[in-house]
Amino acid sequence: MKFKKRIAAALVSVLLTAGLITTAGCTKSETAAPASNGTKKVLRVGMECNYAPYNWTQADGSNGAVPIANSGGEYTNGYDVMMAKKIADAIGYDLQIVKTEWDGLAPGVVSGKLDAVIAGMSITEERKKTVDFTDPYYKATIYALVRSDSKYASAKSVADLKGASCTSRRIPSGTIC
Repeated sequence: MKFKKRIAAALVSVLLTAGLITTAGCTKSETAAPASNGTKKVLRVGMECNYAPYNWTQADGSNGAVPIANSGGEYTNGYDVMMAKKIADAIGYDLQIVKTEWDGLAPGVVSGKLDAVIAGMSITEERKKTVDFTDPYYKATIYALVRSDSKYASAKSVADLKGASCTSRRIPSGTIC
């Protein structure tokens, strides 16, 4: 019973801490000019729209969903969308969500196609060379679960798991090994 409680507690911890969410803002060289819809400036925010509960795609605007600008008839919702709405409201802009593949998020900001990215993007030294980051609004930790009777039961680091077989599952922005 004690073992099952520890596994359950570990899984809850993983689910609660399963993503590092940050926003990537302007390019390092200059601030990109926001788009305009004729009356109000538009904040163009890139995200994949594929990882509930952070952002996902749905067929209608229910529950506060926002239309996806470059994907006719699709809407997106989730924590990232809520943050984008709060930011746009706070600065007096209209919000435009731009569905963007992962590899295009940071380059979209650099090129000026996007004003910001809100996604489960880790802040790395390499990324910091081209885009600025806000403080994360969600931090995550990755956990490894092993059987208590395995030779890896006393592992304290990734190096201690050398030779082990691993399987993983993305829970939206984290990994379980």
